[in-house]
Amino acid sequence: MMGRTVAHYQILEKLGEGGMGVVYKARDTHLDRFVALKVLPPGKVADPGRKARFVQEAKAASALNHPNIIVVHDISSDAGVDFIAMEYVSGKTLDQIIPRKGMRLGEALKVAVQIADALARAHSAGIVHRDLKPANVMVDEHGLVKVLDFGLAKLTEAAPLDDQASTRTQRPQTEEGQILGTVAYMSPEQAQALPVDARSDVFSFGSLLYEMVTGRRAFQENTKFSTLAAIIKQEPAPVAAETPHDLEKVITRCLRKDPDRRFQHMEDLKVALEELKEEPGSGTLAAAAPAAKRRSWGWLVAGVLAVAVAAVSAVYLWRHIPHRPAQGPEQVDRSAAAEPAIAVLPFANLSADKENEYFSDGLAEEVINALTALPGLRVVARTSAFAFRGREQDIREIGARLHVGYVLEGSVRRAGNRIRVTAQLISVADGYHLFSERYDREMTDVFAIQDAICRAIVDRLKMRLAQDRPLVRRQTENVKAYQLYLNGVYQMYRYTPDALAKAREYYERAIAEDPRYPLAYLGLSWHSLHLAHFGFQRPREALARARELVSKALEIDDGLALGHATLGSLRATDYDWPGAQRAFRRALELDRQTVEVWPGYDYYWLVPMRLLDQAVAASQRALEQDPLSPFAHWRLAYRHYLRREFDVAIRHCRNALELDPNYLAAYAFSGAALLQQGKPDEGLQAVEKAVALSQRSPFALGELGFAYAVAGRTQQARRLLAELEELAPRVYVPPSSFGRIYLGLGEIERAFEWFEKAVEERDNLVLHLHIDPAFDRLRTHPRYSALLRRMNLEP
Repeated sequence: MMGRTVAHYQILEKLGEGGMGVVYKARDTHLDRFVALKVLPPGKVADPGRKARFVQEAKAASALNHPNIIVVHDISSDAGVDFIAMEYVSGKTLDQIIPRKGMRLGEALKVAVQIADALARAHSAGIVHRDLKPANVMVDEHGLVKVLDFGLAKLTEAAPLDDQASTRTQRPQTEEGQILGTVAYMSPEQAQALPVDARSDVFSFGSLLYEMVTGRRAFQENTKFSTLAAIIKQEPAPVAAETPHDLEKVITRCLRKDPDRRFQHMEDLKVALEELKEEPGSGTLAAAAPAAKRRSWGWLVAGVLAVAVAAVSAVYLWRHIPHRPAQGPEQVDRSAAAEPAIAVLPFANLSADKENEYFSDGLAEEVINALTALPGLRVVARTSAFAFRGREQDIREIGARLHVGYVLEGSVRRAGNRIRVTAQLISVADGYHLFSERYDREMTDVFAIQDAICRAIVDRLKMRLAQDRPLVRRQTENVKAYQLYLNGVYQMYRYTPDALAKAREYYERAIAEDPRYPLAYLGLSWHSLHLAHFGFQRPREALARARELVSKALEIDDGLALGHATLGSLRATDYDWPGAQRAFRRALELDRQTVEVWPGYDYYWLVPMRLLDQAVAASQRALEQDPLSPFAHWRLAYRHYLRREFDVAIRHCRNALELDPNYLAAYAFSGAALLQQGKPDEGLQAVEKAVALSQRSPFALGELGFAYAVAGRTQQARRLLAELEELAPRVYVPPSSFGRIYLGLGEIERAFEWFEKAVEERDNLVLHLHIDPAFDRLRTHPRYSALLRRMNLEP
């Protein structure tokens, strides 16, 4: 097959072979990227069972969007060759990694948690893997795990959390009595050809974890039949004496013969693993530190992150974008989700002073943050939940649109130093109140109120807490500083120049009240980042200030996950990629689950490093948690645009516009995608709409000038160049705006001059220059490689 082209995939080399097919490394000649091509050998096509399982593999994996699950691009047939095109991952499978004496415990635990997270996602979607083994788990050079080969996957329907099993059989995928799978890693029920559910994967996971820790298989006899007998009747040999007792207990529970005595949900198993950690320098494991330390950015991280998210994409979000509620598409299918899900609506401000809305919003956001930290609970992000502010809407409709089973609503009345908070948890299914409480307290008790509300939710939903600790962690004891900080976050959300100025004042006053308040420094850091990316201040100056402020925040509290993510973003703007990677890794170590930690990692690391499949997966994950956010739809559209999947990008842009008809970034990028498709009239119409909404900002004018030039409207493009030159003495005009227009006009040398200035000034647009299809005309020029080297992005 080497050298052959199948469809538009040029086969380069053989990677491996298994019972379900041969895997090759191939080049996608349409999108100019490497893929893994799994080919069903011609002799096996005639076997309807093998062909069905081959198709099943593609369907099962493609139904899942998760960073730790291999991405399926395509399934097709060409000249009698059936194939699946999948994400190509440069790395090794676990059977190539596990040494004879087992892996280092800390390394094994990191890999195991990622595998468990992937399987939890599959189970929540009603998919049981049934062939988990070392050869089906790959680890890339960055330590990212990918679960492979869903060829034996069994489709099930999701079961309620109080069922004995996390999934139950929907329809058989194999004939009764037929044993499929890899013998050494089968569950007892699988070995006996009995019906299986997700707990079968738990057993296989235990076998895999046993081997990772010990270097030997849990069940390995001389023949397949004796191995099957051992799985059904015998216990594995004890793990090494130095294996921590808590880890041994996890493995033993996974490998129980009776499915009812195993972990019932992969999510519970994942939590048990996360409660172990490696002792520094020892290679041993110990009980995890309190989760409060791991998730210690505290109050209103989501509020700050909204600014972060805007800043991350700011090169394209040319003016401040409102997040207004609107009727929009239901793009995320949550019908199979097994975990409980909740939306926290904005608390109504019943105070006499309407300016106290910042406080009621802040209280609701802190509840969102605290609940998000709980494993096994899906919490809708702020933008989508707050889309229902001030609207009389049936709870069942809210539940249906947000795909949740529970809604928390409440109100806040404040008078002097006294506050009254009411909170009601409502079941979407029947509209009944699961609890309704009123709290009359002093302002100093606000953290205790938030914690009490969260604990009431945990109690009603019958969730298990890993530790008896406060769910809400305060970052300051100074109530005045705390209120000033909330005011700063509230103003940042308003996205107007006047509000930005007020936000800075509030953050600075909060720091004056409490010089050891890390979140105030972090908020002020994002304010500077906001100024840089929206062109309100020269990037070099603003970014230097942002770097100084985030360093101060981390000096006070090194456990701020968002602080490390911010540091990673800032290091990327300095083209310090190793430094950026270290910072992002630290952020994800502190909190891998909370969606707000991922935007910077996605935009400033995954995309520049050309890891576009992972970037798409991260953006899809964000959309699932924030389905009514125009930004979340646009963010996913942009990643597909970078992958040159223009139809998909346009579709997601239109989803964003259904949610907000004035979302200018969606107009801009649907226009860019249409231009790439050779549709200049439609593309220009969309970009012109974006320019009008931006009030002719320099960012927008550069994009429109490029569009005019590409469409052959040279005079209009040159008029926009003149307009930008006239603006430059009065306002900051990013060099990339000039460079884009010269690029469209075909004046490549002039374009390079401006893009070199953009690199020097840290203009954010050039960060993805080596990925963006709009820059294809530069790639063959001698100055292109030199430009990338200046950004430490050598081709």
